[in-house]
Amino acid sequence: MTNDNNAKNIMPFDVNAYLSDTELLLSSMSAQGLWARLLMWMWKSEYRGKLYINGKQPTSKNLATLCGTTEQEINKLIEELKKNKVCDVFADGTIINRRMYEPERKKRELSKKRAEAGHKGGVAHSKQKDSKIKKKVSGFGYVYLTKEELDRLVKDYGKKIVKIYIERLNNYIGSQGLQNKYVDHNLTIRNWMNRDNIAKKEVFEAPMRARDDEQKRIVKEKQAQDKFDIMFKALSPEKQEKLKDEAVERLKMGKKTIISREGAIVKSMIKQILKD
Repeated sequence: MTNDNNAKNIMPFDVNAYLSDTELLLSSMSAQGLWARLLMWMWKSEYRGKLYINGKQPTSKNLATLCGTTEQEINKLIEELKKNKVCDVFADGTIINRRMYEPERKKRELSKKRAEAGHKGGVAHSKQKDSKIKKKVSGFGYVYLTKEELDRLVKDYGKKIVKIYIERLNNYIGSQGLQNKYVDHNLTIRNWMNRDNIAKKEVFEAPMRARDDEQKRIVKEKQAQDKFDIMFKALSPEKQEKLKDEAVERLKMGKKTIISREGAIVKSMIKQILKD
């Protein structure tokens, strides 16, 4: 049996693929011999399929030294391998064997995607977990709430009310030395609010909105009345009487649609008469 390190040094060799590689067989015996040695280095490379030796791209001089030949001979043989399309060469000059390189590239891409997915999942899990950890409420030394609990309290009762009750609980615990009495500060605050009949925001927000709408309506009517008074007072007494008569006549006829040139004034007068 072989250990893991020895197993990595054993390179599978497909005899049929080698003998059916026409481009390789058309190359010289010297080129075939160099290619066999390059395949071994590419198998042991840190990035399998790329020609790296000791983590670096070897120069022609390096290969010549390792192969016991001249730099000129190495360059000639590599050019022969390139010409016969036995090997592929990247733009930076790196020699590769695609049968080794492609599986390694796909494996690395898959590993990278899994690592990124794991990191994102870890961050999301960490944030979710963090939101459920009870921490001291900022500015208070004895009240502990999770972020979810604090956000929910503020949503239900409003920031000002919640701050008042957090402060009350904090002062009570601190003054009485009851740090271990209240297990759940969220429930304690809510119980105190219920005891004091503190209504949730939605209970009193609706009446407040209705009151605001009514106030806006009154202001709008007052502005319209002021505008009418200014327009009406700017007319002569004769014109005022004429428009009053016109407004009354139109009301008797059951007409509220204005056609006359001073229609806006007449319309306002009709509204005022109806109101009175």
